Amino acid sequence: MMLGRYQLVSELGEGGMATVFGARDTKLERDVAVKVMFPHLARRQEAASRFKREARAAAGLDHEHILRVFDVGGGQIEGDVLVPPYIVLELIDGSSLDDFFQEHDPPLSEVVAAIGVALCRGLDQAHASGIVHRDIKPANVMVTKKGRLVLADFGVARVGDDDSVVTRTGAVLGTPAYMSPEQASGEEVDARSDLYSLGATLYRLATGSVPYGGSSAQVISGILDGKKVPAEQRDARIGRELSRVIDRLMETELSDRYQSAQDAAEALLEIVTGGGEEDSEALLASYVRDPGAQLERSRDGIVSANLVRARILSLQGRAPAAIAIAERVLALSPGNVQAQALCDSLGQGRKARRRLWLAIFGPMIATAIVGAVFWGSRPGPISTYADAAHSDAWIPVADASSSVLQTPVAVQYDAGARKADAHSEDAATGRSHGVPRVGPRKRGGVDAAVVATSLAMADAALSEVPVAQPAMLIVNILPWCDVWIDGAKRERASKNTTYQLAPGTYSVECKQASTNMSWARKVTLSAGEVRTLLGSVLPPVTIAVRLSKGESVTVGSRRIADGESAVIAAGRHRTQVWKSGKPRGNAKFMDIRTSCILRDEPNLVCSSR
Repeated sequence: MMLGRYQLVSELGEGGMATVFGARDTKLERDVAVKVMFPHLARRQEAASRFKREARAAAGLDHEHILRVFDVGGGQIEGDVLVPPYIVLELIDGSSLDDFFQEHDPPLSEVVAAIGVALCRGLDQAHASGIVHRDIKPANVMVTKKGRLVLADFGVARVGDDDSVVTRTGAVLGTPAYMSPEQASGEEVDARSDLYSLGATLYRLATGSVPYGGSSAQVISGILDGKKVPAEQRDARIGRELSRVIDRLMETELSDRYQSAQDAAEALLEIVTGGGEEDSEALLASYVRDPGAQLERSRDGIVSANLVRARILSLQGRAPAAIAIAERVLALSPGNVQAQALCDSLGQGRKARRRLWLAIFGPMIATAIVGAVFWGSRPGPISTYADAAHSDAWIPVADASSSVLQTPVAVQYDAGARKADAHSEDAATGRSHGVPRVGPRKRGGVDAAVVATSLAMADAALSEVPVAQPAMLIVNILPWCDVWIDGAKRERASKNTTYQLAPGTYSVECKQASTNMSWARKVTLSAGEVRTLLGSVLPPVTIAVRLSKGESVTVGSRRIADGESAVIAAGRHRTQVWKSGKPRGNAKFMDIRTSCILRDEPNLVCSSR
């Protein structure tokens, strides 16, 4: 069957208002997808307007994460027959995210975050062009067999200030399970509404279920109420960090969400790199090609990277954050000795501080309660008493963001930094730690002099509590080596391998017995220091750049022009071809361990000649 110059070959799928065919463009001789509107809808003005809107919205966007529109046609009467409107689209060799995850278990959080990064990049382009998608969901995201994600179906998009597709006041557009509160209530939407739907999509991918279930009415009620089960509570393997990003994307109030897709992309990218992954696009491609194999390849690296982060957080006094990461490690790697030891040591430390707090302030609190009862019957304000709701002075408490008892004059930790840290850790959810304060109150309370004396007692007590301050040595050696520290053989190192050491000077040597190569350095570590050693047991290599379609190549952070040569460290490098100041094609990670020539025909390779 022919439709214009397009020969329809096979039916690929069917949606709410159109059938999608695989087709052949007989003029340009290429395979395409043709979306043909149902004939019975083609005569309805509202449906036809929505169909045209999809073409107009997507046609103006040129981005690797947005499905490309090549052509539009139909909508006219030829003879006595109405030719249905159609849109000619890029043909995707793959499936929707919805179909893909029907066949696979929820992926690791780092993969979910990588999906979010790709969608944010596409949304950022759309939003910059004044387009709000309004129907972000897994069914409207296509994934190729090579792992490229593309955002599709702009049928209900708002283009600029034109909202003519909505013909009724308060009309609700979108899919209930993924729509934002403002969409659900028929209010005006903006780019942040897409971010809410993105959060709901990531929730679905991470947990395997939508944030709110039930009938459409129950779903919308839940969206407006905003009380969902956090993703991390559905599956401990998700972890607090991704859960909090999702929470912020799905905040009920627009002002509490990320304010741009770029901001959300940066937060999600931190999760990818925090898990030890170098490139979100490469991670996504690896996962789509073989989800099971990617899980096995990444799990150990993610566990190792998260253990490093948990140890660093523990040294910084951020016990709750360290425990949360260690608990995720235990969910990913049950019985992990290092994670369990970290949880046990931090947990015991918190219990000890709680006992110390009660010993110091228990009697004072009891006195306060008695005083409140007694003074509650007496008239008149008492300016020397405290009210937990109005003062800016902090009562010393076991603050959730610190590993020590916090006071305004704590000598071991900076209280201001801890408070700022507590704020940043909870910024995603908008929650406060609810730390009690002291200040003037009208009736009852605790004498300010008693508080000051107790603070001094707390400082004195804390000064006697021993605080272990080991140093942390992180070894990143390409490609790998057996590590010897002061002549003693330790764990094999590759990427983010961590050793906890007492302060002092050490001789660190990396050896590869099979190649007889080695690398050595002396390092001096102070108490509480976190030091990273970077190196390679491989000798430097020389690369020559010979391009046919590009002007230069970046290898890591170094740009090398066509025709030039450079000496680089051997190992794995991120490479990108550039032309006219813009990247050509996708970035690629390459193992470059011997001298070679970089060529870009047909793909970037490093060959010996």
